[in-house]
Amino acid sequence: MGHVLGGKHTRSDLMHAYFRAVDQASDRVQTWQYGTSHDGRPLIFAAVSHPSNMARIEEIRRANMQLSENPGSVSDAQLARMPVVLWLGHGVHGNEPSAAESALLTLYTLAATQSPQAEERLRNVVIIIDPLYNPDGHDRFVHWVNTFRGATPTADPQHREHSEAWPGGRTNYYFFDLNRDWLPAQQPESQARLSVYQNWRPQMKADFHEMGGDNLFYFHPGIPTRNNPNTPDILNELTIAASRPIAAALDQIGSLYYTREQFDDFYYGKGSSYPDINGAVGILFEQGSARALRRDTQNGELTFAATIKNQFTAAIGTLEAAFQLRPRLLKAQRDIYASVPQFVADSPVKAYVIDLELHRGRAEALLNTLAMHGVRSEILSEDLTAGGHTYRAGRAAVLNLNQPQARLLRSAMERRTQFPDTGFYDVSAWTLPLAFNVRYAELDRAPRSTAARPNRTAVNVNEAKVAYVFPWGDANTPRLTNELARQGLHMRLMTRPFSAGGRTFSAGHVVIPVAMQKVSSGELLNIVRKSAAAGLAVSSLDTSLTNISRINAPIEGVDLGSPSAHVMQAPRVAVVSGSTQSSNAVGEAWHTLSWRWGLETTLLDSVATADLSRYNVIVLTGSLGAVPSAATTGTATTPAVTNASLEALRPWIERGGVLVTTGTGTDWAAAAGLLSLTAKPTPDAPAGESTYASRPEEARARTIPGTILQANFDVTHPLSLGLDPVLPVLRRGNTFYTAPASQVVARYAESPLLAGYLPAGQDRRAAGSVAIAASRRGRGATVGFVDNPNFRGFWLGGSAAFANAVYFGNAF
Repeated sequence: MGHVLGGKHTRSDLMHAYFRAVDQASDRVQTWQYGTSHDGRPLIFAAVSHPSNMARIEEIRRANMQLSENPGSVSDAQLARMPVVLWLGHGVHGNEPSAAESALLTLYTLAATQSPQAEERLRNVVIIIDPLYNPDGHDRFVHWVNTFRGATPTADPQHREHSEAWPGGRTNYYFFDLNRDWLPAQQPESQARLSVYQNWRPQMKADFHEMGGDNLFYFHPGIPTRNNPNTPDILNELTIAASRPIAAALDQIGSLYYTREQFDDFYYGKGSSYPDINGAVGILFEQGSARALRRDTQNGELTFAATIKNQFTAAIGTLEAAFQLRPRLLKAQRDIYASVPQFVADSPVKAYVIDLELHRGRAEALLNTLAMHGVRSEILSEDLTAGGHTYRAGRAAVLNLNQPQARLLRSAMERRTQFPDTGFYDVSAWTLPLAFNVRYAELDRAPRSTAARPNRTAVNVNEAKVAYVFPWGDANTPRLTNELARQGLHMRLMTRPFSAGGRTFSAGHVVIPVAMQKVSSGELLNIVRKSAAAGLAVSSLDTSLTNISRINAPIEGVDLGSPSAHVMQAPRVAVVSGSTQSSNAVGEAWHTLSWRWGLETTLLDSVATADLSRYNVIVLTGSLGAVPSAATTGTATTPAVTNASLEALRPWIERGGVLVTTGTGTDWAAAAGLLSLTAKPTPDAPAGESTYASRPEEARARTIPGTILQANFDVTHPLSLGLDPVLPVLRRGNTFYTAPASQVVARYAESPLLAGYLPAGQDRRAAGSVAIAASRRGRGATVGFVDNPNFRGFWLGGSAAFANAVYFGNAF
């Protein structure tokens, strides 16, 4: 690598080269590439074990999978001969460098050691080492620290080496926190990693992280009352048992640590919690970070080398725990999967049905996400009525709970609202069918189904005399519409219902007129047919006249040439970025626009100085600084507050621009007067005795941590076109707004809680509060989402509403 470990930060390519070199030199190691990052960097892992195990590593993997796929076939005698599988995962946060660097030392030690004790461990344990989950963020961080390090390393935390520029290296290419993506699995790094994880299903998994430099060292079990109730008790017991060998290893080098504070194992989307719903023990490690080579902390100087040493020691302690607990770990995983029939018998829900007719793109995305976790779906074989809707045979998917991944399936689909402990390290709900906003039902019996998955029905689009029409609102529609716009097609959004050719169409359909295009009718037909083959449900119309059945009969909608139709423009989008914005929120919007929809998207660091005429849509996810208020009068000694960004945005909106705000960006738009939102008063803390020690948890219990609430659209509003009347939203934080009725697009329901934790009294504050608002200013508009519609890239129902704002935000 060209440097001593801990003497410099190591680029991902050098780490990978080292892993491959050890593979070539050792018969204990084999390395595979399992995918690539967003930016094309390789993702690799190594299997490490005794040479006799490595010679039959595929046989061991297949036998290990029988514990979960066919547990009844594995006897106690077979368990006694099986090695346990331990997964060591590093570097999910790119600027937590000791995690990834320690993987190099762990690999070297396991490959090179000659001690009989180590050989015994290697005979009984197969170790999977993933050195770097997030190479894009890691290399962004490494470039920063190596660029600003002097010949003599500086411990001063104010030195530039210690202060990364926005967005920092924590996140991946699109600024996603990959440690929240294990369950949603929207990023290529996560998807590739899951293919390995579900192909091995280890019995123990360690996840190595860093935290603030003034902290020391943490490892699980964490706060015991905050474990997910779906996690089998035996795994919590084994986590406690595993902590003892880990503690012993750290005690040998005199490291101080803590184990039952701060962190939890509730949200299954984290790397240390995901194993818990897959029959394995997950262990989180958090090392106080030096970030650079040296750092002054409240505990004295902390060196990069010392942080690597602690992480390495924890890894060796985890290996010892896996070795000591091997029989119990193997038996626990087998028995957990063997108990699935009883788990299903005890569950009031036996299966789920997913409609494939309404918003098929989102429904298929949900099924594909579950499939990455080993969840199997089938196709409904008989018509079924549930929840007031009839699901048609061949046009709905069935998720039968009676399958190996039953516990994971239920945890992904359930709507839990009661919790023994109301402190959450992350979100309290993530119900996937609500996030994807698909029509589904819980069933108390499993219906007839077939294993065959249907292909999309081929669409034969006939040549139209007048127009082609397709519905707006599905997950794939923005991308396909954008491709049509890139080819110069003129398109009109129908804001009112219409009927033609014997068919009735709801508001929210897009019309492509034949006679208003720059291409010939034959070329247009070819373009439309390609889009139909890609999933666009296209119909051909030979008249623009609405059906009239008789004189004086009610008019069945408008004609295609109605002035109520909105001419769709290709969005020219900028997302405000930079140090005033949350990199996660910016990345989620950027990912939706650029990666999911294929829109050319500008990341704009300065609104005040940019040429805003280049854009017709600007997305704002955070604050742009202090704005004038009624209390700001200004005197000779106290000048009035001015905001250059606001002064640039106002005339841009008046000229026809659409400002789309989300989350904190909507708070700023309200303060700036771009939306007429009034915050509801925050409730006082409950009266009664309180202690200094209890106050942080009491405040935490009053906060909405990440809860799914129901928002209801004004279905007559143009910004609701093509969408369902109900939108599940992910609510974080306690701010609720009122707004003039003229600006309300969607409100929270009177009984808004769908899933998760909602503190007492917050349901009343949420009820009827505005969820989406829109305000005209001149020829343009501001559309504000109180929540983040693109949350973690998997909230596809919210992204559909976001698409309406981006594509026709001034159509009202």
